[in-house]
Amino acid sequence: MTNLDKMKENVIEQIKEMGIEEFENLLNCCDSFNVGEDSVFNCENIFPCTACREFFGYCGEENHDAGYNCLGQFEKYARMEVTK
Repeated sequence: MTNLDKMKENVIEQIKEMGIEEFENLLNCCDSFNVGEDSVFNCENIFPCTACREFFGYCGEENHDAGYNCLGQFEKYARMEVTK
């Protein structure tokens, strides 16, 4: 095992221990690094804002910068059974 393998395992274990709010914060952090072609982490299949708007049909976007409804909608989605 390499040091890289060990570091990856550590990150995976930390993610497994996260609650919904912590996981959403991690995704927001990762998403903020995804600018153009230099994306660090692909969040497309992990319920980004565009998927949330599509799924719920609304956002409260006028209050989006204040975090309006984001965590609530993320939590609802996270607790749902997988459909695909």
